[in-house]
Amino acid sequence: MKTTEYTIGEAVVKFRAPGIQRYFLFSEDARTIEEWEEVQDFVTSCRNEAYFMSENMSNTEAGLYLRALNERRFGVYLCKDKNGESWICWSYWSEMFDDRFYVRELNDEERNQLRAACEAEQAKFSKRLRTYLKRYGLSNCHFSTYWSNR
Repeated sequence: MKTTEYTIGEAVVKFRAPGIQRYFLFSEDARTIEEWEEVQDFVTSCRNEAYFMSENMSNTEAGLYLRALNERRFGVYLCKDKNGESWICWSYWSEMFDDRFYVRELNDEERNQLRAACEAEQAKFSKRLRTYLKRYGLSNCHFSTYWSNR
């Protein structure tokens, strides 16, 4: 699988080329015909290019990093093990790491470098998705429901 590497501070971040999601499943627990028809109307309303683009863009590694960078409830950390290997991860709290790792929060410069790398990856994938839509449209995409007994 094709990967792209970026150096952020001391860490090397590798982004794998994401796959295109073509199957969209919606849970439903309709008990009446009216409820079932409402769910089907919702599924039909999601069958458009904007929904296709947003679902695919949000489920990439770069999209998850961008979410962590944009939402302050997540911390984005540089982690290094005793062998000298380093990576970047995000978490709700830094206490999840034990003494086997050196962990520090990214500084502003590193956050900006990571944001730029994520945006570059998102731009490449967005171009790929637009090419896919131009070639195939939504003809190869499947939108359906499944029974969810809640």
